[in-house]
Amino acid sequence: MSLEELRTALKEKTLAYGSKEAIRNLKTGKIKVVLISSNCSKLTKENLERYTKMSGAKLIELKQPSSELALLCKRGHQVSVLSY
Repeated sequence: MSLEELRTALKEKTLAYGSKEAIRNLKTGKIKVVLISSNCSKLTKENLERYTKMSGAKLIELKQPSSELALLCKRGHQVSVLSY
C-alpha cells in the first residue's frame, strides 16, 4: 500500500486504532483490512496474522514506522495498527 492510498483511507474510511480493537473487530467480522507498521512487535503481528486468516480479512504491512503513522493520522502517540 502506498502512502497516497493510506491518506485516502484516512480521509474516506472510519479507522480503528490499536491491536486490541482490531482483534475484537476481526472476531466479529466488522473489518476487512488491517494495516501494521514496519516496526510492529512480532507477537502482535503473529496474533493479527492468525485472526486475519480466520476472518478472511487482509493484512498489509506498511513500510512506515509507527512514529510516521502517528504523524499521518494526527495522533499524539505512536500507531502500530490501523484497521477498517
